[in-house]
Amino acid sequence: MRALSQLLEEVGHQGVLPWTAIALELHNYQYNGPDTTLNKYRNRQEAAIDVKLLIKELANRIENLKPGVKWSNELEKALMGLRRGLGY
Repeated sequence: MRALSQLLEEVGHQGVLPWTAIALELHNYQYNGPDTTLNKYRNRQEAAIDVKLLIKELANRIENLKPGVKWSNELEKALMGLRRGLGY
């Protein structure tokens, strides 16, 4: 995932690499649980905050891609549902 993120950064998708690092840390937390010797999260609440921030960033990136892809009402409903779930 890091290599792909680095390539995306090179072709102009700025800010992908730090979000990838967060996604990998969340994966590590999910795999190893709350063991602070194996991951950077001290507790479930810290991980939950990053999950919400990562999903919010993903929703914003999807919004920015809309003009360049075939966009349907179904996709719009899904994105709006995601945004409602995030509280915005």
